[in-house]
Amino acid sequence: MPSLISTFLQVLPVFLLVGVGYGLGRIGLLRPRVAAVLSRLVFYVFLPPLMFLGIAETRLSESFEPDVILWSLAAVTVFSIVVFVTAGPFLAPAQRGVLTQGASRSNLAFVGLAILLSLYGEGILGKAAVFIAFQAFLINLLTVFFLLIPHYSLRDPANWKRIGLQLVLNPIVLGCASGMAFSASGWHLAPFWKTVLKDLAAPTLPLALLTVGATLKDSALRYRTGLVALAAFLKLGLLPGLVWFLLKLAQVPTPSLVMAVVLLGSPTAVTSYIMAREMQGDHALASSIILATTVLAPATMTVWIELLS
Repeated sequence: MPSLISTFLQVLPVFLLVGVGYGLGRIGLLRPRVAAVLSRLVFYVFLPPLMFLGIAETRLSESFEPDVILWSLAAVTVFSIVVFVTAGPFLAPAQRGVLTQGASRSNLAFVGLAILLSLYGEGILGKAAVFIAFQAFLINLLTVFFLLIPHYSLRDPANWKRIGLQLVLNPIVLGCASGMAFSASGWHLAPFWKTVLKDLAAPTLPLALLTVGATLKDSALRYRTGLVALAAFLKLGLLPGLVWFLLKLAQVPTPSLVMAVVLLGSPTAVTSYIMAREMQGDHALASSIILATTVLAPATMTVWIELLS
């Protein structure tokens, strides 16, 4: 029990910042429009330097773990397809893709990474950044695919172009790809540029967590509670459980296994609400899933970390 409490106290500060953001939103100091602008600022300006530094400052051979990445990609892909196909006969088109996204799209860069850094320090950043880059590429492809299929929109070439642009121009992918290229080159960052990039990256996680909290709406919990509970179980229980099982079979080292489970066991990403709204999905359901998984994640992630360590 003391060990469980200690783990919970390590995870808790991340979610306390989310709670502070929620409180600031409720009293009007961090209104939804402001939070949305700040979230975009974090995603497009502050996060790429953080990803770049995490990889550029390490040897690529140490950051890139093929077994962890490939098995985790396989787990998320199979899991998403099974959820989508199984939900087909029971849900309306606008809810089918949203449930799939809510159960599989993790808040990797904002919540998951913050918890890893809290637990293991900056030494984990390189491996985590590479892992996140591959997952971000996959989940963006799957999300657009599953949100469009129920509306039969994949026949339009414009949608495929949109998918391609989202993948190629994703800030996480760009930051990590440039970091990999820099690391492979054998070059070293000059102290001046290192300082500039570190200063740019510094606000990333605190500001990201505040904006996550500010966008939460407590009224969302009263919408489709059964479906929301199912999504939360799938996201926080079944998906990380599947990842753990596959990586255990692949005999992945424990630190890397913990990293994958923590990242993929994090709550549903806030961007899933934006994606659902823009692609004719049930955005109210998306909002409810985000809130439920964020509220439950401190407990579930504590349990996962304790079980794995």
